[in-house]
Amino acid sequence: MQNQTEETIPTQPLSVGWLADVLRTKVLTGNYRLPNAQALSILSDKLTKIRKINRLQRDSWKPAADRAFGTLNAANTLLAELPKFRREFVEFLQVETNGSDDTGFPDFILEKVKMEIEAVDAVLSGLKTLLGSVALNVQPGKIGSAFERWKPIAPMLCDSFREAMASTNPNSEIGNSGPLPRFLEAVIPEITGEEPAATSIGQRLKEMNRSAQ
Repeated sequence: MQNQTEETIPTQPLSVGWLADVLRTKVLTGNYRLPNAQALSILSDKLTKIRKINRLQRDSWKPAADRAFGTLNAANTLLAELPKFRREFVEFLQVETNGSDDTGFPDFILEKVKMEIEAVDAVLSGLKTLLGSVALNVQPGKIGSAFERWKPIAPMLCDSFREAMASTNPNSEIGNSGPLPRFLEAVIPEITGEEPAATSIGQRLKEMNRSAQ
């Protein structure tokens, strides 16, 4: 499936025909039967509504989040760059003073350099407090990638799929392996624009299973 972003996800309903084709070609194997027409229609409607809810939630906080990410990216950049300036100030003092009181520079210049070093130290300390130890490991421009929009809606997708499958597979248990993760892998790109790896989906299913116990 071609990579998508949220801005390019089509807004038309996820049709029954599309859903049936996805289930046949990407999800169901072995003895699993395709849900009946009514169940497919209900599942298609649910997926469309989940996508709409996801868009509404995204649009309500995304602008503020984008601004916050910009601030954090700038802070990370400062955190990476300020130590370089500090080293230059320190080297200037070391070279120019060299243990001598007669540097050729007025005292106020040397004091100004010392004040600059103290100011840089104060800003660095504040940035480290602001960002925290976790954010320090995030590269500038990559902070927003930590948010995975598909994880909160995974339980709804799983329940919807299991209900649809029960229409024609009443005696088949839909566990955390087999068609369920393949279903998530197939429909999530159409709902959030993300393409989570199969390993990520498997891990999320395990987390959901532990939470239900």
